[in-house]
Amino acid sequence: MTYFEWKNDYSVGIAIIDNQHKKWVQYLNNLYELTNAGKGKETLNIILVNMAQYTQYHFTSEENLLRMHKYPDYEEHRQKHEILTGQVQDFNLQFSAGHISSPMQIADFLKEWLTDHILDTDKKYAPFLKEKGVIRKTKFEQVECEKSSFNEIDAEKVGSFVLSCCLILLTSSVVIFSCPIVAGTLDHA
Repeated sequence: MTYFEWKNDYSVGIAIIDNQHKKWVQYLNNLYELTNAGKGKETLNIILVNMAQYTQYHFTSEENLLRMHKYPDYEEHRQKHEILTGQVQDFNLQFSAGHISSPMQIADFLKEWLTDHILDTDKKYAPFLKEKGVIRKTKFEQVECEKSSFNEIDAEKVGSFVLSCCLILLTSSVVIFSCPIVAGTLDHA
């Protein structure tokens, strides 16, 4: 049984965003499968940390696209992302500390949030971006947008995010260097 089934109704009609939303759905399905398979807390922590990292990546990518095209409700949209980012970090810390016994509590919240966010908030910007000619991006444009996502990340947000990830890793005794932000930083050191 698939925990979260992607439906065409979730499509905003912009390939880069739809693909990122689908990736998030895959993370939720992986979390569901691993939880049902009885995987240990360390394995589930890895999935949760990776989900948090991907969430930050997606939000930055989406916000860059909205900002680049001067979306009039950009600030409101960004604030919704910021609130969820904080909630995800809190959930991860609570899970690592043993205050949340099942990661499915987090997955259920994220599934509902993502569905509502796509169908309401993200669908609102779709006509605006389509009017600007952003319907289906070429591979080159997708890569450029994704590259700019990492070049324009707010240093304070990254620091806070990395600190949260480190706290999670320390509490679970797991070391991960798969975060694109961290990996890219380490490559240049």
